[in-house]
Amino acid sequence: VDVASIELEATTEALAPAVHRTLQPVRQALDPAQAWERRGFFPDLNWTGGDAAVSDLAWPVPPSARWLVVELHPARPHTADAGALGLRVMVNGLELAPAPPQGGSPAFRLYSGLERIEEVRILSSTFVPREKTGAADDRKLGVPVKLLRLS
Repeated sequence: VDVASIELEATTEALAPAVHRTLQPVRQALDPAQAWERRGFFPDLNWTGGDAAVSDLAWPVPPSARWLVVELHPARPHTADAGALGLRVMVNGLELAPAPPQGGSPAFRLYSGLERIEEVRILSSTFVPREKTGAADDRKLGVPVKLLRLS
């Protein structure tokens, strides 16, 4: 066999390395600071920039869970009023409907049939502290997320 005359077909499968995601196990609650995969968060008080997400989660949803509660640090007013914050939450790419606050924190209704959460995306209005208080902070801040929990 003349090895020089054999043509090899290049495929993307042969050229690309296999990517295996390691999903982060989560029980009942998640502090975004502890998330393995996160984007859009500032390190202080887990402030979002108006669009933030935690992903690559393996968070089972117990049959009794009805809400995803977004506990916020008390650094911004109207913390239980999702509407005043322009707060929206998406789970696995689907937007959740706002629900009555749970324990003084904004809550969102989990959709029917949800068995596992792999991503939580948090959207909100933003403000610049320098413009509101005169502080030396020019960042556009959304909401300070303390904890995500199922209820």
